[in-house]
Amino acid sequence: MPTDPFCGEIHLFGFDFAPRDWAFCNGAAYDIGQNQALYSLIFTLYGDRSEDWRNPIPLLPNLTSRAPVGIDAVEDKDHNWTITTPVGRVAGSEQIVLTEETMPLHGHSASFSGEPAEGAAIRASQNLATLSEPSEGAYLAVPRPNTFIQTATYGYKDWPNGDDSLVDVGGVSGGVSSFAGGVELETAGSGVPIDIRNPFLAMSYCIALVGDYPSRG
Repeated sequence: MPTDPFCGEIHLFGFDFAPRDWAFCNGAAYDIGQNQALYSLIFTLYGDRSEDWRNPIPLLPNLTSRAPVGIDAVEDKDHNWTITTPVGRVAGSEQIVLTEETMPLHGHSASFSGEPAEGAAIRASQNLATLSEPSEGAYLAVPRPNTFIQTATYGYKDWPNGDDSLVDVGGVSGGVSSFAGGVELETAGSGVPIDIRNPFLAMSYCIALVGDYPSRG
């Protein structure tokens, strides 16, 4: 363990307790009166539990189940720097729930089967017609003139008896050779969050409450 750390310096330890004059980086509140040097360095960068800005209750850094990252800044065309990831910023998540918006673009395949419809056909009776006008259930039949009314011609026959011979009239096409339509897929999944953390080893992050006061370079 370093003997003369800077006040506010953070170290990683292999044991499960905070050494004297150190505290776990667990986001706990600390007393300003007893840690004035520390407060002058980190003040409320890592959070403030108070609702009154005039009486802050500052928090220690919280590295519980978190990984520290370096601050980030970008330079514009006029050589001015803007900090995009300042000290104390908290971001990221240990787990996420996949949604339609976050899933990669993908498709689902589906298949269905069935019997094709029979081909359409017009059936006609080979017997002599008995009707001059069609009626429900009537068939085309062998035409013959009306004996009494010479201008009328019989061309249809009532529903044929069982011994009538019915034939399919040619030149008519119909039926289907393929299927068309859509398949609606049922919703699946339970929305359980998934862990997105890298493999890790838990150790103790601690911050020095006292030590040498760092001077700005």
